[in-house]
Amino acid sequence: MGDKNLGDYVARLALNFITPALHDGSIIIFDDYYQFHVNPNLGGQRAFYEWHGYHLDWLVTEFQKEGAFRVSFVLNRRH
Repeated sequence: MGDKNLGDYVARLALNFITPALHDGSIIIFDDYYQFHVNPNLGGQRAFYEWHGYHLDWLVTEFQKEGAFRVSFVLNRRH
């Protein structure tokens, strides 16, 4: 498994682990979201897009960007 696939895998594991604990106003921070030349098909971006595709009951709002790679999102339940 290459580094790019490992990034997808680790991010996917982390997202699946925290999903049951999420609540309105939860903030998810990705340290390396824009890694891999900002390619949305790799790393944390891919894992988050895939996760959100299975969890459309969550409204995702970009919250903060910090540095070249870090980004955070606020999650709220759709009503």
